[in-house]
Amino acid sequence: MKRSAIFCSVFTLVLALAPPAPQPRAFGAAPSTGKAQILLQDLEGRAAPAFDDAARVASVYFFIIHDCPICNTYAPEINRISQDYQTSGIAFHIVYVENDLSRAEAKKHALERRFTCPVLLDPQRRLVKFTGAVTAPEAVVLSPDRKVLYRGRIDNRMLGWSVMHMPNVHDLRDALTAIQNGQAAARPWKPPVGCAISTP
Repeated sequence: MKRSAIFCSVFTLVLALAPPAPQPRAFGAAPSTGKAQILLQDLEGRAAPAFDDAARVASVYFFIIHDCPICNTYAPEINRISQDYQTSGIAFHIVYVENDLSRAEAKKHALERRFTCPVLLDPQRRLVKFTGAVTAPEAVVLSPDRKVLYRGRIDNRMLGWSVMHMPNVHDLRDALTAIQNGQAAARPWKPPVGCAISTP
C-alpha cells in the first residue's frame, strides 16, 4: 500500500475516533446535576464557589483575558454596570479564563482596572464550558437555578477589532433590566467582539 493511502486511512480513523467538539450551552439549559457546585479559586488562593446562591434575581459573569485590549476597554463599563445593578438582587463576578495567569498577575490587573465585584480564576475553564462562553469579554447571565438567561456582548461599542464607536445598543443592560422586571431578555444572544477563549 502506498504511503499516501496509509496516511489517509490513519487520518480517517483518527477523525472517526475523535470526540465531538463541545457545543455552547443552549439558552434555558441547566446542568443535569441540578445544584451541583463548581469550585474555582479566588485572588487569595482559596476555593471559591462559582455560583452565588444568595443572588435572588440572577448572577452575571464577565469572562475576561487580562491582556486582551478589548477586555481592558470594557473595564470601566463593567464597573458601571455592576454598580448600577448591585442593589437589585443581581450578583456580579469577574472571571479570568487564562490557564497561565498567576494569582499575583490577576490580582494586579484587577486592582489596576478597579474591579469592585468578586474575582474568580477559571484556568481549567470549568465555568466557561458550563456557560458556553467563547469570547472575552463576554457576559453570561444565569438564573438562580442556573439557566442561561443571556450570553454575549456587553454593548455594540466594538464593530470590529479596530473599529470602535459610542455604543447605542446596550445589550447587557437591556437584558438585566428585563430580567429584574420578570421578563425575558429581548436579545438573549449577541456575539461579542474580542479574544477567543481556548478550551482544554
